Amino acid sequence: MKMATIAGSRSPVRLLARPTMAMLLGVAFLLSTAPDQRASAQATAPAQIDPELQLRELKIKASDAAALIKSGYKPGDPIYREALNRYDDAKATTNAFIDELADDVVLGTPPKLGDNAQRAASAIIFFIQYVRTNTQSAGLLDILGSVKDLADSLVKAGLDIEQRWHDRKKEEREYKAKSLKDGIELADWSKL
Repeated sequence: MKMATIAGSRSPVRLLARPTMAMLLGVAFLLSTAPDQRASAQATAPAQIDPELQLRELKIKASDAAALIKSGYKPGDPIYREALNRYDDAKATTNAFIDELADDVVLGTPPKLGDNAQRAASAIIFFIQYVRTNTQSAGLLDILGSVKDLADSLVKAGLDIEQRWHDRKKEEREYKAKSLKDGIELADWSKL
């Protein structure tokens, strides 16, 4: 009996059980705090938005604004005509920005997009402000911010796109340039 008591208190299973239990409790504690640490890390890390998605969002905003005017006004209405003129200006300047970016992607050169980005941002905001003023669309402009913010965002998106494609073969860069033009350029008013 004495042998069983000694063997029972000193068994390898029991000797390993204490450190194992402590380790399991430590792991359980760490796991219980891990979601808090991940949440705080996510809150401090800047959101990475795909630059092409940013440009497509701008196209969608402009198209949505045009649709609001088309659904609320007739072509002969002065508000409709003014919106059409502002959209055409936004389309021309935004597409000039996209064309310049596409050309730089094909050439593999860092783009100098500042002037075109500034003009595009100004024209888009000018158009969307007009639509917002003449329709019930309070949230339409909120995502765009100021002209400077939008212009900076356009330049950054353009630089990011060019940098991603800089070292690719010319054929791949040409394909990407066509994809940019097809997917991001603003459409004619009549096609909206």
